[in-house]
Amino acid sequence: MHLVDTLRYCLRNSRPNCRSFIGKVLVSLVPIRELTRLSNKALPKIQKDWIPNCELDPFWGQFIEDADKWEAQQI
Repeated sequence: MHLVDTLRYCLRNSRPNCRSFIGKVLVSLVPIRELTRLSNKALPKIQKDWIPNCELDPFWGQFIEDADKWEAQQI
């Protein structure tokens, strides 16, 4: 709830005349959350199937390493 309160505060300051905007923002977060869930589900398969067979840009290699570290910390 702290994040929602912070979001509400920020939106009140940036859009004082638009009271329904917080609802629109929160509704928009649902599909983003689903995309995150799907991407987290697909990442192990991508790592297993694609990474050994191709050269990645260093940026993506670092991204995958960071994702692995983050996932290990969540468990």
